[in-house]
Amino acid sequence: MFTSHAQIGQIALNVSILGFDVSLTCELKMERCPEITLPSTHSLDVKPRNTQPRYHDRVVLVDFTHIYTRGYHEGLWIDDVQLYHQLTKDEDELLGIFAYLVIRPDQQEKVESLRRIGYQVSPRVVQPRSDNSETRKDIDTWLISDASLYAPFVKTLVVVSSDSDYAYPLRKLKQELNKRIEVIYFSEQSLSSELRFVADKCTPITSLPGVCKPRLPSRKPEK
Repeated sequence: MFTSHAQIGQIALNVSILGFDVSLTCELKMERCPEITLPSTHSLDVKPRNTQPRYHDRVVLVDFTHIYTRGYHEGLWIDDVQLYHQLTKDEDELLGIFAYLVIRPDQQEKVESLRRIGYQVSPRVVQPRSDNSETRKDIDTWLISDASLYAPFVKTLVVVSSDSDYAYPLRKLKQELNKRIEVIYFSEQSLSSELRFVADKCTPITSLPGVCKPRLPSRKPEK
């Protein structure tokens, strides 16, 4: 709340008008202004913003480049739709299903196909070499970086891969943040002993209904 008080004063002016010197005395009077009341901030209907992120039961991270390659060597094809359904069938709080894969510039349709299913895709585009070979780049650094970001907000990390490179960073997340680690692997032969030791639960992808199907002779591995 503010107020102002009346003030009275005089100002003497000496001016020259048409060659004549004239003395003027002006009386100033400031009238009392009406009181102005500002609204209290406590009376405003402002709710504090909730800055705490929502906590979830689990997050799923899928190394598609790895499971596509393993499937090719095992003579199997991965049904992306069925895999998504199997990963989301539990009634727990799911942060999301994140997909990681290496693609060529002409394989963008594969990325869009996965996104239409519901995956949140992180593609790593590689340029073919002049001799038509490809520059292979690992996607595991992207996956484990995201796993470290999501870990504080979930109880369980689910990694769909049998790559031994994930064993050490997952072990650190388990020890330092007390997280449950689940691994969905392709085959007993492909699952490393280090990753098996870290995981609280190991599930073969071939045990998920409808996910792995016999690969037709003409079908090439997806990259």
